[in-house]
This record gives sequence, C-alpha cells and structure tokens, in this order.
Amino acid sequence: MSTPVQPPCSGSEPNDPALSYQTLFQVCPVPMLVHRTDGTTIACNERCADLLQRSVTELTGIQMDELVATIDGQPLLPEWQQVCDGKRLVREVSLRKHTSGMQIEAELQSQAIGSEASPLIVTTLQPLGRSQHAEQRLEDNLRFVHDFFDTIPCPAFYKNQEGIYLGCNNAFAQQILGISAAELIGHSLFDLPEYIPPELAQIYYDHDQKLFAQGGHQIYETKVQCADGVKRDFLFSKSTFADRHGAVAGLCGVMIDLTQKAEAEAALITANRELQRLSQIDPLTEIANRRNFDLALDEHWQRQQQQAQPLTLMMIDIDFFKNYNDHYGHQAGDRCIRQVARALASQLVRQDDLVARYGGEEFALLLPGADREKALAIAERIRTAVEGLRIEHRRSGNGASLTVSIGFASLIPRRGQQATALLGLADKALYESKRQGRNCVTEGSDLFPI
Repeated sequence: MSTPVQPPCSGSEPNDPALSYQTLFQVCPVPMLVHRTDGTTIACNERCADLLQRSVTELTGIQMDELVATIDGQPLLPEWQQVCDGKRLVREVSLRKHTSGMQIEAELQSQAIGSEASPLIVTTLQPLGRSQHAEQRLEDNLRFVHDFFDTIPCPAFYKNQEGIYLGCNNAFAQQILGISAAELIGHSLFDLPEYIPPELAQIYYDHDQKLFAQGGHQIYETKVQCADGVKRDFLFSKSTFADRHGAVAGLCGVMIDLTQKAEAEAALITANRELQRLSQIDPLTEIANRRNFDLALDEHWQRQQQQAQPLTLMMIDIDFFKNYNDHYGHQAGDRCIRQVARALASQLVRQDDLVARYGGEEFALLLPGADREKALAIAERIRTAVEGLRIEHRRSGNGASLTVSIGFASLIPRRGQQATALLGLADKALYESKRQGRNCVTEGSDLFPI
C-alpha cells in the first residue's frame, strides 16, 4: 500500500493550493496528480501511485515527461503552459509503469488551479477501457488476417465441427465454388447443392469427421471439379484447431493445385517414353534399330525356351548395294533402304514379329512361334515384295531391278544354348544365298544342323 499523501514541503501554509486539495485526492476514484507548469510533480493520490507502480514519495518531484508520453511523440510541456491561459487539455497518452516497464494507454485531462501568479495544474489519468482497446485491436487484427488471407493464392478455409464455414479466402470461394466468400460463410456445403453435389459434400464431410476423430493433421490428394468446370488435382492439408479450453473447435485447410505438377510429370513420362522409343528406332527407316533387335532377341529366346516353342531369325541383305550407292548416289541409296524397310514391315502381321535395321543395307527379322514352313513362306513373300518394288539398279548382277538375299534359321531353344547360335545359323544361310547368286532364300538349319 502506498504511503499517504504528504504536503509538498514542511513550510506550506494552510491555504497552500496543494494542501487544500489533499482530502480530495484521498477520496477521488480517478488517478490524480498536481504539478507545476514546468512539469514538476508536487502531489498525487494513491490511485495514481498504484497505477504507475511507484510510491507517492517517488512520484513527488518527478518530471511528468518521465511518466507520460503522447501517442504521437509530441512534448506535453508547451500544452501545459497553455493550460495556464484558461485552456483545458484533453489528450490520449501512454503511461510508463515503473515495475513492469509496460506501457498502458490513458486519457489525460489537465486544468489550471490556484492564483494567476503561481498557478498549478491538476491532471487526471483515466486508463482507457481494456475491453474497448482489446476489441479495437482484435478488429484490426481480424481485418489484417482477412486481408492477408485473400493475398494467399491457394484456396484456404476454416470451419467448425458441423461443417459450417467460419471463414475462407476469395481463392477458395471463387475458384472452387464460383461464389463470393460472403455467400459461403455461415453455411455448410450441404446448404449449397447448386454449387456442389450432395454426395460430394458428404465425402468432404466424412473426411472432416475422420480428422476430428483422430485430431492432428490430415494430408491427401484428390481431384476437384472447380467452378470453371475443369477437374484439377489438389493436395489437401488440413488441421484441427482448439478453443480456449483446449477442445477441438473446428478445422482449417489449404488446397494446393497439383495440376501443373501432374501435367509436368505426365509430360516428363511422355518425353521419357519418346526418348525410349527413339533410342530403339533407326532414324533413317523408322523401324527397330540394332539395339532394339538385340534386346528382343534375348527376350524372345528366353520366352520360347520356357514355352518350348520355335523361334525364327531371318537375315536380309540388299544385293549389290555398294554398286547402287556408287552409281545413283547416297541420297538415292537412303531412299532405297527406306523403301525396302517398308516392304519388309508390310509382310509382318503378328504383334510379336519384329523387323530391324541390322546395319547398313542389312536387315533382321524375328518371328517367334514360326516354324520353318511358315518362315520359308514369309521369306519368299519378302523377296517377291522387294523385287516387286521395281527399284532400278543397272549395276546389279541379277538384272535391272533391285533384289535381296535372305537366310533364315528356325529352332526351339534348348537349355544351355545361346541365342548367338540362331544368329550364326541365319548369318551363314545369308552367306549361302549370296554364294548361290543372290535374290534367293536359304534355310540355315538344313545346311548347318544343330
């Protein structure tokens, strides 16, 4: 408890203005002090001492500038000097508490008393209502949060346990539902069947109830049909929030549009597939390349071995192609190779059959499941198809048109046997076709039985 108000000095007379107001100080419910025009405090009441967390003795003789500051930082001394001219001063000020160091806001009112020769100033300090300022600060904070909320480009919202929206940003209301935030707040999704189907509202409600039951954080991805009718991939990140008693009061959530990410991933997958395809395609003929052929040969060899089924490999070479290039030029040679590749591919009708450019003017065919009779028939069709192209070749030893030589081998792969055995048979058969004069078909297994 503060000590009683003492006279400002021991020599004060009974008619001293400070003493004449001493009784008033004790009964006044408002913090009050008396000071000179230069700001020196000469008396105060206990309520003022309690408010400023100092004793009456400490406050006596202290400068007002040490206790009071204007909100705008302007000095009060000039205004107190004007109070002596009969003006009444009313200002909002900031009070410095001694013990806690905190500042509180108050309304200051000052009025001159006493004689004109030696006036004194009576000042009252009325702390501004905490609830009033708290409400103002809360209102300011809510306005800031609302404005900040709307700057977030991602849809965001918060709602209570019944699914009633307590707030959301424009991105959520407009992008997802196509309405204003004001139209959504205070309603649940079940109240908006014209904007969201009830069965979809039920799905979101069930997700929310699961989160309320488990508490904490919930993350999941799903497709959402937006107000523009486009379905987009969203990542939902939701979390419960508690009231002042610690009980779950609702949830808040943010939606992150993954559409661009999903589109980029899909484009990357497509690009990778295209790169994979290009890595196995011969750029000149657009049929399988040597790498593709090698992989397919190993794959079909293993499969036919497990199933005990035949595998046919066919090697095809354009006859006298070097003479063709030398006479007609390399561009004509490239066109010739492309025409032959198309003719070969046109004779393959099964999905597993493969035609590949083996190298230069040489081609290879894989015919899984084809026995020697089927393979021989296909080989003859290919030889006839190429001859039927009637590509002029005046430097050919077999007439005026371009032809091919074919060697093939068919066998059922045995355990411990390598695919190179089949390749060797077909290659030797091709060599035999050339030795026999070209433009013919030779079966390797007949010549080189295994």
